[in-house]
Amino acid sequence: MKKGIVSLLFLGFVSSAHASAHASGSLLIDLFLSQARTLDVIDWKVGDTANYDMQLGFFGKGTVKKSATKEEEGAIWVETNAKTPLGDEKVETLISRADGKILKLIVNGQEQKYEEHEIELISKDAAEITVPAGTFKTIHVKVKDKTDSSDVEAWVNPRDIPLGGIVKSVVVKSFLTVTLELTSFGRKETIKTVAEL
Repeated sequence: MKKGIVSLLFLGFVSSAHASAHASGSLLIDLFLSQARTLDVIDWKVGDTANYDMQLGFFGKGTVKKSATKEEEGAIWVETNAKTPLGDEKVETLISRADGKILKLIVNGQEQKYEEHEIELISKDAAEITVPAGTFKTIHVKVKDKTDSSDVEAWVNPRDIPLGGIVKSVVVKSFLTVTLELTSFGRKETIKTVAEL
């Protein structure tokens, strides 16, 4: 049960979303990779990072750290590590640079099958948002995952923020709301913090 809840918590994040056994968050990876493909910004490099604070409703708080770890024949590996009061989880995702497709997914050392979800776009508009990492111009998107009835609200800027462009996301599924806010990000070895902005 504890492991299942930790997996569910990953639905609030792009590659972390896969950890919920293909049911709870694939819509985010589909959504953000779709945005990245549209804007032609899957230009991530090994060393790129994005770090987040995570609010898990009544479960408490956690953190999510994403990093591009290695290149592999026209694709890039992105590692996502979540630390929560319920436990930790590691997701490794191999993403094609050509089309943004998920080529391989490994959750806590075990390869998983990735399946795309059916997503309904509710709204999409421009918005400026302030999070711990600073103030950003974003695409504000609301979607519904018809596969598992999750509601997602996200503020994305894949042009400026590496590894999917998430500035903030709120995912509501059943009794749980997961909120992520960007705390820092970097391209290669340069990490931006609030003090530097």
